Formats: sequence, C-alpha cells, structure tokens
Amino acid sequence: MPALITKFSPPRWRAVVTVNGKRKEKLFPDGTEKSKRAAEKWEERQRRKLKKPTPIDTDSPPTVIDLANSYLDFVKERQSKKTYAEKHGVLKRFVSRFGKSTFLEDITVPEGLKFLTEQYRKRSGYAANKERKVLVTAWNWGKRYLANFPDRQCPFQVIDRFPETRQPRYVPPEEDFWKVYEVASGQDRVMLLVFLFLAARRGEVFRLKWADIDFAGNTVTLWTRKRAGGDLEPDPVPMVQRLKKVLMAWW
Repeated sequence: MPALITKFSPPRWRAVVTVNGKRKEKLFPDGTEKSKRAAEKWEERQRRKLKKPTPIDTDSPPTVIDLANSYLDFVKERQSKKTYAEKHGVLKRFVSRFGKSTFLEDITVPEGLKFLTEQYRKRSGYAANKERKVLVTAWNWGKRYLANFPDRQCPFQVIDRFPETRQPRYVPPEEDFWKVYEVASGQDRVMLLVFLFLAARRGEVFRLKWADIDFAGNTVTLWTRKRAGGDLEPDPVPMVQRLKKVLMAWW
C-alpha cells in the first residue's frame, strides 16, 4: 500500500513492494490522488511478476540462495501459509549450512548426508526425512525452472531415509466423543457433528460457508487442497438427516 511521505515539499507518494526477497520502491511526483492511484497500479504490476516463476537470467550456475529464494517465492504464491512456513524453515537451515554463494553443482552426496545426519541426531528421524523431502522437491523444481541448473540427480535424493519412531495417533472411542458432545454448547456442538458426519479435516470445516450447504440437495461442499498442484477444489459430500436438522436449526 502506498505511503505518503511528508518530509518532501510538496509531500510525495511512495510505492513499496518486495520482489524475490528484495525491496523495490518508487517515488511519485506529489501527494495528489492521481499520484496515489499511479503508485497503487505500480505496486500491483510488481506483485504480478511473482505469480509465475522467473528463471534466473545469468551465465553462472545458480547458487544455494538462488534456489531457496526462487522456490520460496513459488511456494508463497501457490501453497498455504503453513506449507510456506515449513519449507521456509527447511531452506533457511539449508542456506545456513551450505552458504549463500555456494553453487548447487558443488554440493556433494557426502555433504548432504552429513547435513541430514545432523538433523537426525539433533532432532529426529522424522525431521531429517522431512528436510530430505523438501530439499528434493525444491531441487527438482529448480531443474524445471532455473537457467543453467546442474544436470544431475539431487544429492539428497540418493541418501537413504532415516529410521523414524512414530507414535500412533490417538483416536477416541465413539463413547468419548458423545461425552464431549453432551457438555459442549452452541457452535462447538454443531461443529462436532460436522466433523463426525462429514469426516472432514479441520481446515475444511473452518472454510465452510452457508453457500456451501445445499439443504435441498442434501450435500455439503468441502473445499480441499489435497489435490495435485495444491489448488483449492470443491468436494461435495452427502449430508445425513440428523446433521441437516442441526444445521438448519443453527442457520
């Protein structure tokens, strides 16, 4: 959003955006509405550049920071905030370990193994395998979109997965569910039945709107990102009569 800079005489509108991790700004002639609209349009044009991955136009092979910044820009535009935050953490550790200016072609399998082993020892096998998965995905993305990318297999991909100790997810018995339901009230009670009868994920329930509920057709449309590409897509599911009655009363 443009900011009015009053230290100038006359005041001037300043447009600011961040592109590929770099701050860009432009000053406009004055503080009029015309300059403000021009600043808003300039910001919008700059933001549109982020919607498509832009190959690095250079004769040099890409570095660690080139891959990290470009891939994270792509993820930020296409995937959820939670996914972006997770991948940002992985790539931040990746850059810190190998150095910003290191060419990707210089990263070896032994160095990759050492990095993942450190994650395994400090954190867990699950964490190390998650780092491996994100780095392989980022590397393969770079091969498709970044100019002069190394024509070789990702060094992290040839490394075997680490052993994991997984705890089974607790699933409460139905009788416990109804105990909670009996002490719940208001919207909480309605949402419990929505979870039960639609078998929906938390995010799908929180995204529900009245427009997604078809009382006449006895369906509820859940919106999910669990598809190839991460697009938010509709998933109609049947609505049983008990849930329909509760939702109609709440509506």
